[in-house]
Amino acid sequence: MFYDPIAEKLYDFVEGEKDLQKGVIKAIGSAHERFLEDKLRMMRAVRYSTRFNFPIESDTLQAILAHAKDLLPAVAMERVWQEFKKMSQFAHFDAGLITLHKLQLLQTIFPELVDITSEEIQNRLKSVEHYPKNAPTIAQLLELFPSYSLEEALILCDYLKISRKERSFVNFLYHTKNLIDLPKVWQKELELYEWAGFYAEPDSELTLQIIAAHYPIVKREIFLDEHTNRRSLLEQPILRIRAKEPIVRAEHLQAEGIVPGIGMGMLLKEAERISINKKLENRTLILEELKKSPLWKNR
Repeated sequence: MFYDPIAEKLYDFVEGEKDLQKGVIKAIGSAHERFLEDKLRMMRAVRYSTRFNFPIESDTLQAILAHAKDLLPAVAMERVWQEFKKMSQFAHFDAGLITLHKLQLLQTIFPELVDITSEEIQNRLKSVEHYPKNAPTIAQLLELFPSYSLEEALILCDYLKISRKERSFVNFLYHTKNLIDLPKVWQKELELYEWAGFYAEPDSELTLQIIAAHYPIVKREIFLDEHTNRRSLLEQPILRIRAKEPIVRAEHLQAEGIVPGIGMGMLLKEAERISINKKLENRTLILEELKKSPLWKNR
């Protein structure tokens, strides 16, 4: 199909306009031949179907079912991953994954899903609709594997050949899960220093929203409000951590006779901990407290 903007005329050699008017996804000519030419077109058909809420035409659907198991290794994993990313940019990514599973494409990409029913896939993905809009694709795909450890999740990252940045996000997401999964009594014992360090991370709010997506709406709101309130109380320490501008710095310890080295690094960290936990903004008071610590006495 071609459009001439000067003549304002549409040239349609494949009757694509009719298919658009019908609201169907259909291969041009023989669907079998189109998918033999480029097997990634099978995933692309599902992406378009999900994005525009168009059903896939019967012959095209049957051709996908016939060729689904040939997707890999014919198509490079990098291209498969890019197709996942494009699909996740629009609404109903979960529906797209379910369709991929029904058409045997998802289990071709992830063989461990072969014996999983579509109903179970749907159940595993039920939280995705509550995900924040900017949630990374890999976080949504990991919902397919709810029992994965961090090590297994990172193996999946390597398999999909995702970027270092996306892999780093997975690491931090699991760190957040481990923090939130601590018993409530232990969470209350976490120092403000530890929470400030967590909130200072660029992805902290996003990972909290992803975890909240798994809760019923009331619990979700309570959970997010709790972290919003604590983050607000720690606003200044968070800004200092992000800017790497602690109140007590190396030159202040040197003025107290501390020589550079591992010991100084530990004292600087302890000074920041004292500042945040005791809510001290005055350098002199922080140093006074630091000098009472075992680290100072055993320096």
